This record gives sequence, C-alpha cells and structure tokens, in this order.
Amino acid sequence: MMSQSVFHLLGRTLHAAQRDRIGAVRDVLTDADNGVPEWLLVDVTSVRGLRAVPLAGVRNKDGSLSTTFTANEIQRSPPIADVAPLGLESERRLLRYWDLIRGR
Repeated sequence: MMSQSVFHLLGRTLHAAQRDRIGAVRDVLTDADNGVPEWLLVDVTSVRGLRAVPLAGVRNKDGSLSTTFTANEIQRSPPIADVAPLGLESERRLLRYWDLIRGR
C-alpha cells in the first residue's frame, strides 16, 4: 500500500484474514524518524480497545479493507493506551509481538 494514500483509511472498517470484522481505523501511526506510515490504530470491537496493526499486512481491494492477520492475533496484541505517539517501549513491545525486525 502506498504511504501517501493511507490516510483515506481513517474511519474505515478493517477485516481480519478470515473476513471477521475487527473494527474501525482510528489513526495511522507513522515512524517518528522518517514519517512513513507503519501502523493502523484500530478500535477493536470485540475487546473494546485500541490495537496497532502493522500496515504491511493490510490490503485495500475492491473497497474492502483487510489484513493478513487473524482476528485472534489482533485481539491478543498489546493494547494501545491512546492515539498519542507510541513510546519507544510500546513500539518495541509491538515489534516483538508481531515478530517484525527493524534495521535500527
């Protein structure tokens, strides 16, 4: 997904890999160093809380927003306290959970 085009996703509904409804996209979180969008902040209906879903796993096809991750993976992911920028520890926790490697 092109980084310039992700902000139109705000308010859209994200669906999991099995097409389960996850919740509404509340924000797009960008890398503080380079401004590249990296996470969708999703208001997950089933757990009543915010979760950061890696943008790399998100697809916008035929008007439907979906991710390669399962509903269970998203629901179990570390909760995000607010829309405020992620702190370093929160980002590390997310990277560990989602098993993402960062070249820093």
